[in-house]
Amino acid sequence: MLLIVVYLINIPDEALRPDVTAVLADRHDAVPDRDNLFFPILALDVRDSQDLNADGQRLYANYLAALREKTSLSLTLAHDPAFPRKDFVGDQNRLCSLKAADDCIDRVARDPTSMSDLLSDNALLLERYQGLLSYQRFENRLHPTRQSPFIDWSRFVIAKRLYLTSIALDCARGRLAEAVSRLQADTIFSRRVLAEPEALLLDKLILTASFRGDLLLAAGILHHGPLTETQYGALHQIAAPITLAERSLRGPYAREYEMVATVLKLMGDPAKAAQQFVPEGGSDQERVIEGRLAQHFFKPNATLNMMWALSLHNAQSSEVACQDRPAVEATRKTGTLPLLSYAYNPIGRMIVRISSIATSSYTGRLCELEALQRNLALQIGPG
Repeated sequence: MLLIVVYLINIPDEALRPDVTAVLADRHDAVPDRDNLFFPILALDVRDSQDLNADGQRLYANYLAALREKTSLSLTLAHDPAFPRKDFVGDQNRLCSLKAADDCIDRVARDPTSMSDLLSDNALLLERYQGLLSYQRFENRLHPTRQSPFIDWSRFVIAKRLYLTSIALDCARGRLAEAVSRLQADTIFSRRVLAEPEALLLDKLILTASFRGDLLLAAGILHHGPLTETQYGALHQIAAPITLAERSLRGPYAREYEMVATVLKLMGDPAKAAQQFVPEGGSDQERVIEGRLAQHFFKPNATLNMMWALSLHNAQSSEVACQDRPAVEATRKTGTLPLLSYAYNPIGRMIVRISSIATSSYTGRLCELEALQRNLALQIGPG
């Protein structure tokens, strides 16, 4: 038994799978800058911007420069001093919610003048959000690493809530045709961006919440007043079944895998691994020993291959409809590996094992979204 363990420990690292090599070589710049929603989102609340896309590109260029110079990234993307931001005016809690039904139309109807003033005070952000609806593509240009920031979606969420509140005001003032038309346009935009593959998991969570806000307001409009056949048809389109592209996490898992690969490659470097595992002030001899131990007990390529297989499995699971998921999960193998198998690449196997236990909150939120969509479709009736 001891000889087998020694043999397994000393097996060289394996080669990377061809599909792993391919995904790590992927570039994320297929969408032209002027067509990419990523850039205006970065600059959505820049105070004096005359061109959100151009300013977003400048913000991103500053981020890349800071990355090369290894300066603080948080000050060059979300808080670039060259691009001061415009603050929201008023109480955000008065805006329509993206999370739960809150009778937004009724709230607005009780005090339309005050709500109109709130919208007027934030007219610039509202106008800019409406300008986003023409974008057809979204491609997150950020390469996930341990240090890289995420898109600051907070202003987008506030702008979206402003837009939904303005639709609620249309309803309160009897402009149902305009309200339904504007909500339909926003839903088309939300679902188009949700289906884009070049997004991160956080992006999908935010975009799922955005679509949820559309469905919640559509339910409010449905109960607010009599609608024409054309308006019922528009609501029916809003509540159309969730598509495979909207559901899938195949793209986001591939993007998140890049971050995992960056960390695992650092761990696989003997010198850098020693820096991670040896306490500050440790001797050179300790660093040499720790580096050699890392070489024996951690195989970076084997770990990358296993992590990619796990990412593919998770991506496939995300594409299963919610009503079918319990049956699919029941067939999933949950057995433990033989103890002896941990002799080869034990650190890598433990990392993969921990990752397989962690689950994304996206799946649960998507199923809640799908339940809301199905319920709304039933209330609307056949199209």
